[in-house]
Amino acid sequence: MFGNIVKLENFRPFFNPILRNISVSSKLFANNIFIVANDQDFEDKVLKSQKLLMVGFFEPYCNLCKMQLPRAEKIANEYKDKFSLAEVDIEQQTDVELKTVIKRIPSLAFYKNGEMSKEILEGVREMEEIRNFVEQNIEK
Repeated sequence: MFGNIVKLENFRPFFNPILRNISVSSKLFANNIFIVANDQDFEDKVLKSQKLLMVGFFEPYCNLCKMQLPRAEKIANEYKDKFSLAEVDIEQQTDVELKTVIKRIPSLAFYKNGEMSKEILEGVREMEEIRNFVEQNIEK
């Protein structure tokens, strides 16, 4: 009986909600994925950027976001020579205009030269849907 308890020690990250929610694998070696921490960060890293960015809007306590972001990260790594992925915690943003555009989370949108694309991919999507969204925005 005690042998099983010892084995559970190996799975402690699974039972610890803080450690369980950290997605380290995709960000560990990726230089094309970054986190936007606040309004100033959003302005500096997204609005002033001259390159193509896919921006993922999420909230840290949103379970659907926890499903969607790893998919977006995987696709961003596949297309790392085409665009970067900025992960934006919408709770940390006080920009009213941004919050009126983003109506649902998780959402993905492309920015180029500080301008948001007209199309926003809302909700949890399959990999193929995200890939199609990326292809449409890369071609523009």
